[in-house]
Amino acid sequence: FHASENVENLILPNTLTTIGSKMFAESTLKFVIIPVGVTTIEQAAFEKCTALTSIEIPASVETIGDSAFMGCSKLATVTFEKGSQLKTIGGRYGSGAFANCTALTAIEIPASVETIEAAAFKGCRSLKTVTFEKGSELKTIGGGYYFSDSSDSYYYGAFSNCPITSIEVPASVETIEAAAFKGCSQLATITF
Repeated sequence: FHASENVENLILPNTLTTIGSKMFAESTLKFVIIPVGVTTIEQAAFEKCTALTSIEIPASVETIGDSAFMGCSKLATVTFEKGSQLKTIGGRYGSGAFANCTALTAIEIPASVETIEAAAFKGCRSLKTVTFEKGSELKTIGGGYYFSDSSDSYYYGAFSNCPITSIEVPASVETIEAAAFKGCSQLATITF
């Protein structure tokens, strides 16, 4: 269904365990039900589905890959089902799972998440509220940077360039990597 212009509504079969890489990327998909039993949403699975406005992630999902929902510019609501088993919200360099989801205003990270990788929410320019479910097991908030030949640096922090105003970092966090909150110019309060 990659780049499909015909599929707008989709109910996936209950036997599905993995949503493959680029499966629905750049399609006109507006509505999808991800079935209970899916454990992995692979890289770029829904990338640039610009008509998708909301998504519910079933509790069975353990991994959301790099750029899985990147560039879904109308994605305003991401809901994680109670009892979520999610361990990793992917992201490498500029390819975060939810990077550039410019309509996303709030996110609650499930307690089961251990790693929010680099660029996971980079460039979500409406994302003001980030909360962590009680009992959070989060260990790492990712990020990084590199220098190019022209002496310019490029950064890809988990929440870089988000208008977050305050955040409470869970007690379980062991590492906050480089540029994790770079460009968060409205961030006034960080509580550990």
